[in-house]
Amino acid sequence: MYYFNYFIGERGTAELKGAWTYLKINSVNIMDAVVDTYHNYQDLQGGNAVVVRLNLGDTVWISCDNEDHIEGSSGLRVTSFTGLYLYA
Repeated sequence: MYYFNYFIGERGTAELKGAWTYLKINSVNIMDAVVDTYHNYQDLQGGNAVVVRLNLGDTVWISCDNEDHIEGSSGLRVTSFTGLYLYA
């Protein structure tokens, strides 16, 4: 069993407002999270968590509809993905 959580930082712009993210295991969508800003340059953060059983060789990752719209850099660390092994 594993515990995964993720937080997505997003900044609204005139062209793009909001980011939709998906935790996937072996290309299957398991959990969603959304960040939906209302104003230009508004910063928001959203996320989700899940406990799942994985099998040897399973792959877990986060995908996003607006990949160029997620905030995160060496100076601004508001997007994260964490996985913890709980027990067999």
